[in-house]
Amino acid sequence: MKAGLNGLKACAKVPSCKGFVFTSSSLAATFPHPNVEFSIDENTYNDEALKILEKEPGKPGLFVYAAMKTETEKAMMKWMEDNQPGFVFNRVVSRKFNALERSSLTLNSCQTPILAP
Repeated sequence: MKAGLNGLKACAKVPSCKGFVFTSSSLAATFPHPNVEFSIDENTYNDEALKILEKEPGKPGLFVYAAMKTETEKAMMKWMEDNQPGFVFNRVVSRKFNALERSSLTLNSCQTPILAP
């Protein structure tokens, strides 16, 4: 979480910085739910991962990664809201994730999902 916040703080000190792009993960938004249709937007976070680790702190790998990405993105969005820097912050999810080809979204501070190439 500190690395993400440090990046935002560093960018805020540079007046010529116009944008900050954070490489997100689909796991920061949700775990896969096969055969279940649902929507993901800029306000979707993987709170399920956080709850699992609260109940089972020793849970390995994937759960820790998902929770870390979720907490980092929440902290970064809060920092942006609290500090209102002079640059745009975007979170980008790759087109390919979990070995499946899917459409991807850029979840941006303008709250407009944008299809990424």
